[in-house]
Amino acid sequence: MSNRYEELYNIVLQSIKTILTQYDIINLNIETITSDSEKALVNSLNNNFDDFQRVSCWFHMKQNIIKNAKQNGFFNPKSKFIDVTITKEIITQLCTLPLEYKGDMTYFDNKIKILESQYGDHYSHIIKYFYTEKRKYFEDNSFNYNMCPPDVRSNSIIEHYNSNIKKYFGEKKETNWIIFMNFIKTEIQI
Repeated sequence: MSNRYEELYNIVLQSIKTILTQYDIINLNIETITSDSEKALVNSLNNNFDDFQRVSCWFHMKQNIIKNAKQNGFFNPKSKFIDVTITKEIITQLCTLPLEYKGDMTYFDNKIKILESQYGDHYSHIIKYFYTEKRKYFEDNSFNYNMCPPDVRSNSIIEHYNSNIKKYFGEKKETNWIIFMNFIKTEIQI
């Protein structure tokens, strides 16, 4: 979707729910939903579904941290202050926090403080970025990660489904609503 507004997500989710329930395909007793961390989408999911746990892909969390690190020069091999190997080491340690986290924010905060003291000021931006951007998901205990081995892009079937959607629509960047809803109907073989 090119316009990612909460109201638009609400329309999409309500339409999908209507299709699925209209033909008694699913009772919508949804326990988990896989999504990214986009605020408008997260709000819309919360508005449209009750008592579910949101899951995000570990790979995408890692890619988000890497992207921020690259934008801020932490992968620049010519930098006098930054060692790319250390950058990768920090990102790896940050990405293991979801594996270790057991609901104790003190543990989470202490791990961040240890990383900050271990790597010093030159690398503090990466750690602070993770802390400010990801802490809220740990804090409200509503965010888990779909974990996968480091050499696999994702263990989520959603990635495969996303690939099928892209093939269906071809190279078009924008797809109109009727085509998208027809795709959904075709996929569930109504």
